[in-house]
Amino acid sequence: MSRPWSVTLVAAGSLAALAGSFMPWLTSGSVDRSSYDLLDLLDRLGFASGGAMDIALTIWPVVPLLLVVSIIAALVPRVPSVVGVALWTSTGLYVGLVSVGVLAAPGAALLRVRFGVWVSFIGALVMLAGTVVETSRVVRSDRPTGRER
Repeated sequence: MSRPWSVTLVAAGSLAALAGSFMPWLTSGSVDRSSYDLLDLLDRLGFASGGAMDIALTIWPVVPLLLVVSIIAALVPRVPSVVGVALWTSTGLYVGLVSVGVLAAPGAALLRVRFGVWVSFIGALVMLAGTVVETSRVVRSDRPTGRER
């Protein structure tokens, strides 16, 4: 597969994950809360007190920057594939794992999961699929052909 296919997957997944991060992730009472509103709410409710999820939510505000840089790296042909794959993999895993962490958090009677977390999760999966396509393309292009052996 060619690089444009992997670039399309990464850019579309990054864009979806970015849009999903601003959509409602949880509803408490009649108030919808985006992923950025969760930082205070989950801390106050004690869901993210210590541990990996606390660290992940603390650095969550850098997600828009990571996703925009991922989109730029996908669209600029001069960015080396290795750099793109490292950025896309780490960003996709980060967004995906935080989404799963929110989905798997112990349910409280006051909170309902909304569609934004699913949009971000699916976007992260699409990003990771693009990374797999790009990685396989790079590995295939590095293999010696029959003439070079």
